Formats: sequence, C-alpha cells, structure tokens
Amino acid sequence: MKEFIDCDEDKALFVYIENIIAGNKAITQTPEGSIIFTGSKLKISNPFLAIETFEIRYNEKKIDCAYKYEDYIKDKDIQATVKGLGMNPDSFWLLILFCYDYACDVCFTGLTYVDSPKKKIENFISKAKEFIEKESDNLKFKKKTSLTLRMKGKSCTLNDEKALLLILSWIEKGVFEISNDSTLNTFGGNNADEIFTTNIESDSVLIWYFAQLILYFFELNPQFKGRAAKGSGISLNKNILISNLIYHTHLSLNKNFLNDDEYLKGYLKQ
Repeated sequence: MKEFIDCDEDKALFVYIENIIAGNKAITQTPEGSIIFTGSKLKISNPFLAIETFEIRYNEKKIDCAYKYEDYIKDKDIQATVKGLGMNPDSFWLLILFCYDYACDVCFTGLTYVDSPKKKIENFISKAKEFIEKESDNLKFKKKTSLTLRMKGKSCTLNDEKALLLILSWIEKGVFEISNDSTLNTFGGNNADEIFTTNIESDSVLIWYFAQLILYFFELNPQFKGRAAKGSGISLNKNILISNLIYHTHLSLNKNFLNDDEYLKGYLKQ
C-alpha cells in the first residue's frame, strides 16, 4: 500500500468506499443545490467531499488506528478470507480504515439537533402524564405532586392532581391543533450551540456501528462470496471476518471476538 494515496490517480482503491457512500445511488438535491445520497445508510452532508477528506486524513496520518497495513497484509487467515471472498485486499483495507474513522467520528465527535419546542412539549406531556398516572394510587405521592413556574426570583405552584392532568390535556390538545405552526417546529435560536448538541455514544454502540458499516458493504455487494475447499482451514464467514477486525483495530480487546462470531452476534442483536 502506498504511503500517500490519491483518489483521482488510484480510483480502483476507492471503489469500495464509493460504494457504501452511494448506497443504492438514489439521490436528492437540497434547496441549496447540494446532492445527497438518500439511498445510503451513511448520512453524509457532502458525499463528494467525504472521500477527499478521508484521503487527506490518511495522508496526514490522522487516522489513529492500532491495526496497521503491515499487520493486515501479513495475517494469513485474514488474507485468505479476503481473497477467498473475491475482494481486492488493498481496496478492502481502505474500506476498513474508512469505516473505522467514520464510526469513531460519528460516535465520539458527532452532533445532533436539539429538540424543537414542539418536541420538548410532547416529551414533557408524555413523561408528566406517565408519572402522575403511575403514582395516582399512592396517597403519599399525591401530597408531593406539583407543578412550579419560576421566573425572575418569583414562583407559583399548583399541587392538585386533577388540575395538573387537566392542564396537561389542554396543552396536548393545543399542540395538536397548532402542530403545523412553523414557530413550534423550528429551533429556539440562531447560534450553533442553540441548534446542535454533542452526541457521544458508548463503546458498545461504536462496535455495533463499525460492524453495521462493513455488513452494509457486503449487503450492497452480494457478489463477494465463495466456498472454501473442505479441509482447507479457510473461513469465508463474513461475521467472523468482521469480528476479527473489531479485535485487531482495538475497538475491543476482548479475545472473544477472535475467530468466532457468537460474541459479535450479541452486539448485533442489541
């Protein structure tokens, strides 16, 4: 593998990455004129810039993966599986790095939209009604049930259960009646921190997501299959291949991932 890669000169090396970015190649155009692949499981705002970004990160050695190309290419079992499935080892290597880097970015430095005012009201109504109704038979709880409004150092409190349920019903009805009101469906500010919030996932989600990305590639490419000769000792089980990659990339150091897919299946079911 070259120390520096170029997506324009080495197009064959990037075909697997292009494949999962494009998905089934269904596209849509945003009002701003950008093209988005709506038929892909990868939600990338600028898919045409994604490969270039990956190329830059690779060449500047910013992809901090413990699994190195030298280890990958020397692993006879991995190489036997990759070649047995009919894949190009170097192209698949770049796919592994892309999925690793993308999964880490999404799970550890990703952003998500904050809830709109309408969503916040709906969540409040749902939780409040569930809380009140669940404890409605608890006399001790009834004495502690209250709704307090605080503003500029002053407050007013309502602690009647029936009144609270009635108010929640009115709010719910009002939100339903004005659900098309654009002011309720938009964000409460213009600054980035009022629109986005950081979204950090657990290591388990990271492992699951990395596996899903590689599985998605195989889903898009059913031609990558094969049958190992009896007694050859070569495994063409894609789940075992992914499970081994999870261990080698240090997404997990649990040796249960090595040469077995039962542990991975547990993550995929969660």
